[in-house]
Amino acid sequence: DFYIARSGAYESFYVYDLSLLLDHSFTHTGLYCGTGDGSTTTFDIPGRSVSSTTVYKDGNDYSSSTTILTGGGSSDSDRVRFNSNTPSAGEIVTIDFMGFLRMLVRFKDDNLTRENFINQLYSMGIQLKGLSC
Repeated sequence: DFYIARSGAYESFYVYDLSLLLDHSFTHTGLYCGTGDGSTTTFDIPGRSVSSTTVYKDGNDYSSSTTILTGGGSSDSDRVRFNSNTPSAGEIVTIDFMGFLRMLVRFKDDNLTRENFINQLYSMGIQLKGLSC
């Protein structure tokens, strides 16, 4: 039903890395959170249950002027809020963190019937294609 609701490969969705199932988080570095527009102060982090964070604007550490918000972002991702030094238009916000990585994906194939989807799922697995945000 989920595959059909996404129209096969047409609609993207978020998944978390498999370490979430193992209850083991990993360190991720230099992940994109967003691009400043001069007024936006809160950006989704591409992860959840994050800790040990370092937040950057155009490669410069601005962690001391940010707050990490638990959940509330897209697909329940954590968020980073700039308490001061709001990112100017065009400034790139990135983050290093320990936690669970959130990935935007879609199904690789979009021409499977329900029966073929189930057969492929149990025999070979279903392939996903990663997308850039």
